[in-house]
Amino acid sequence: MSSSDSNKSPTITFVTSNKKKRLLVVDGYVFQKNKSTEKVTYWICEEKMCSIGVHLTNNDSFIKFTKSSYTHMPAPEKLEIRKMLLDVKNRVNRETTAVGKLYTEEISRANLSTTALAIANTAKEASM
Repeated sequence: MSSSDSNKSPTITFVTSNKKKRLLVVDGYVFQKNKSTEKVTYWICEEKMCSIGVHLTNNDSFIKFTKSSYTHMPAPEKLEIRKMLLDVKNRVNRETTAVGKLYTEEISRANLSTTALAIANTAKEASM
């Protein structure tokens, strides 16, 4: 985020973690819920060395960032993989098909970027 970006409202979405926790995604950066009050929910960057935080209203409207710059680049491929793994997990809970087969099917269906494919586990690793 640069100072010229501070005037525009960021793009906010949510994803679910492996532990079924809600995660905030702001312009490709992932945040974990830190705490909330009656009016504000406080989020911290999931990268431990990054000190940026986000404040949202309790109905998920953006209020502000707590710092002006990130200490790292966004990792959109991690989000791609996280979403694909959630699909695999949902299918594992619903179907009796082998995990490796489900993983292979979902990785094909997900249309992952080249970078995401390079860092994704193999089906054999995923089934362990």
